[in-house]
Amino acid sequence: MKKLSLTKEYLKSIDSIEKEKIISFVDLYEKYFDWFTNECSDQYDELYWLIDSAINPTKQSSKNVNEVLKETYKRMNER
Repeated sequence: MKKLSLTKEYLKSIDSIEKEKIISFVDLYEKYFDWFTNECSDQYDELYWLIDSAINPTKQSSKNVNEVLKETYKRMNER
């Protein structure tokens, strides 16, 4: 699967606060994807939860997804 990549030109076109948010999301996404493809013990259940969170978005589901991304990033970086 193709990794997300950000061109230098694109990053130069946005302000530093937005740049930090985008880079942060890319980092979170890549760590989560790495965990999902290599270590997730129940990919079906995880994918179901992600799709349900996307189809039926609430503030709580958004908060939960954000927390999962951050926690996965933290754990994957501790190795």
